[in-house]
Amino acid sequence: MGRPLPVEQATKKLQGLGISKERPVVVLGDSIKGWGEDGRVTWLLRAWGHSRVVLVDGGLGAVEKVGALSIKPAVVPGNFVASESSQLEIKKEEVKGKLSRKDVAFLDVREPREYKGQTPYGEKRGGHLSPAQHLFFKDLLDKEGRLLPREQIEKVLASRGVTRDKEVVSYCTGGIRSGWVTAVLNDLGYKARNYAGSMWEWSAQAAEEYPLQK
Repeated sequence: MGRPLPVEQATKKLQGLGISKERPVVVLGDSIKGWGEDGRVTWLLRAWGHSRVVLVDGGLGAVEKVGALSIKPAVVPGNFVASESSQLEIKKEEVKGKLSRKDVAFLDVREPREYKGQTPYGEKRGGHLSPAQHLFFKDLLDKEGRLLPREQIEKVLASRGVTRDKEVVSYCTGGIRSGWVTAVLNDLGYKARNYAGSMWEWSAQAAEEYPLQK
């Protein structure tokens, strides 16, 4: 349901990919056709404790334009050890407890139809968290898949009540698009956390305890 792997299992997979704590990790994705998978990976590695992870603005398209794309399989196992942290991730119980907080801004970064209550991706129930403002994640990108200028992003966020003195909680369907938004917002100086379980998890709970609004 969008939740990350247990850290022990994640550590084995990441070490097998050659991920080491002292080596920077550069994450690429298709920023035009994708769902923000590169941002999800960036957010997740940071949440697991890797301090040197960067997301490429413009993704594969930007790299291909300069002819710098060369991906080789790892030949030496890495030494990175994943660890759980609540600094960048938030779980459903804590989300529920923060719904009425004025110092927390919630962003629903799904498509408009999802925010309005449609369930095209298998959610048990439709709707959105009552305090959440809608911001489709790709509205922060230009036509070439690159991030909008910082000033423009800040205006968009401010129009949704997102300021640097607030904690920002983002969610989507399974934590991928919201992982991307969380990575971007943290890079811009906001205090952002990703609800990785997102609507797949939330909508599967009892409606009385985990309500949704349409």
